[in-house]
Amino acid sequence: GLNLSTNMAVMRLFGATPQPVTAFLLSALMAGVTGLVEETTFRGQLIPAFSNAFGGDDVMTGAVLSTLLFALLHTNPLSLIRGQGEALLDNWVLLFLQIINGGFFAYLYLTTGNLAVAIIAHALYDLYTFYKTHMVDVAGQMQYARTIMESQRPTAGEQKWTQQRGAEFVRGVK
Repeated sequence: GLNLSTNMAVMRLFGATPQPVTAFLLSALMAGVTGLVEETTFRGQLIPAFSNAFGGDDVMTGAVLSTLLFALLHTNPLSLIRGQGEALLDNWVLLFLQIINGGFFAYLYLTTGNLAVAIIAHALYDLYTFYKTHMVDVAGQMQYARTIMESQRPTAGEQKWTQQRGAEFVRGVK
């Protein structure tokens, strides 16, 4: 996936097997808190602060600067500078995606004048991202890998270890 850190965090939280109810409940909690904190910070606080400090009260300056900071903090900034190959490309794509996301949340806030709209949109986006990452990207791929591994014939090494340590040991190692 584009964001390995999200995949790893979701793997640690939910494990490698699908847990739809637990994943949904925890995803909803995390998404709600994240949406509230990030929108209050980036849109509610930083747009006015950046507008005053750098834009002569121009709200668009504040929106652009807060969006760029939001996007940068959702990537690995060091990888943007020193990354190589596919990891570098993935990080630049992620930066662009986060500029779009942050810009959309800023647009919602500025056009409605209501921070709650941006908070709800952000929370729904994160709920989808966390839940999909668990059910499809992490658990789905792990389940697929287990199916492939189980359908293959045991190797000579596996047969040897099965005889010496038992089938349960070999399954645990896989």
